[in-house]
Amino acid sequence: MIVNCNKLKEIITTEKNKTILGIDWGKKCIGLAITDENATFTIPIKPVIQNEIRQKENFWTNLIKEYNPTAIIIGLPEHKEKDGYKNETIESIKEFTNKLNEELISENIEKYISFINEAGTSKSAEEMQNNLLDNEAKITRKKKKENINSLSAKLILDRFI
Repeated sequence: MIVNCNKLKEIITTEKNKTILGIDWGKKCIGLAITDENATFTIPIKPVIQNEIRQKENFWTNLIKEYNPTAIIIGLPEHKEKDGYKNETIESIKEFTNKLNEELISENIEKYISFINEAGTSKSAEEMQNNLLDNEAKITRKKKKENINSLSAKLILDRFI
């Protein structure tokens, strides 16, 4: 069920399990993060590649069942400038959200879904990763980008809680 962010904050306070899944949607890679059951801290979890999702039946349903969040927060860019790329990204995120909501409903899984402004999370995640990783660390550029997506999801959740 898609709800507004302020309404979700009210709902979460009444829930026993306050676990929240954060999603940083990307065309190639989706960053994921999860809170503890009291929604006091956030942990990035392994990001997923879009192609892998397409190959796995019921990917999202299985992920939701595994982590059992009460709610899902999805980052949505709310930049002031209007250009085709950002509008296309926003539409893609909303389309993804609607499909996710429909998949969960078809499986009789009731979860609250909301958006939060993700502006600046990717840049902050990149800075965070650069500060955490030693320059000598042998991590591929692709792996670094994937990690940034999940760190962004963590920052999206941090912004919410």
